[in-house]
Amino acid sequence: MTDSVTPLDAGMEKYIDFEKVFTGKEAMLKHKGNIKRILTGVSVEGRRTPRHTNKVFVDGAEAGVITSGVFSPHLNRGIGFMYLDKDFATEGREVAIALDRGETKGLVTAPPFIKNTSIRYREE
Repeated sequence: MTDSVTPLDAGMEKYIDFEKVFTGKEAMLKHKGNIKRILTGVSVEGRRTPRHTNKVFVDGAEAGVITSGVFSPHLNRGIGFMYLDKDFATEGREVAIALDRGETKGLVTAPPFIKNTSIRYREE
């Protein structure tokens, strides 16, 4: 989170007790009905990896920004998190990510990225 990103944008509303008095409560309540971008996951085919500050485009228009990314050897693809305009943040939606060298396609993916499985350490 940053000065311009609230816990509501980051999907942390369930951790906020609006019944209590706290600094910034009025601003958060005002912002609650006006959330424009939300934190969501992105999955990229192949070995290309989304990186912090890469711009995200939907239908040629800028719609978000990557916050973090990494190559997942378990999934054999790049994965990451991004703030994306709320109107476009539906799972399976195709997005374009401007990388340092060119552009790659990604899909909006709800975390967790690995579902119904676990990676366990086995002694040999």
